Amino acid sequence: YDNRSPSYQTVLSLTAGNEKTSVFGSGTLNREVGLAPNTGAQLGATRFNVDHTLSPRLKLSGGVNVTRNVLN
Repeated sequence: YDNRSPSYQTVLSLTAGNEKTSVFGSGTLNREVGLAPNTGAQLGATRFNVDHTLSPRLKLSGGVNVTRNVLN
């Protein structure tokens, strides 16, 4: 098929917090063109985590992950 179009991957991440609370977020976008016409795909993913220390013996953690895949 001689398809020489490039594939792409873009990544972004963020970390913040203090001595009791930490926050992490990231996002990824992948774009695959595919060898034959109409065979590409896109994948997007997002992640978000929060950790909080309530006491020396108790820590609260939570997170969300979302993924989306689109085929051409």
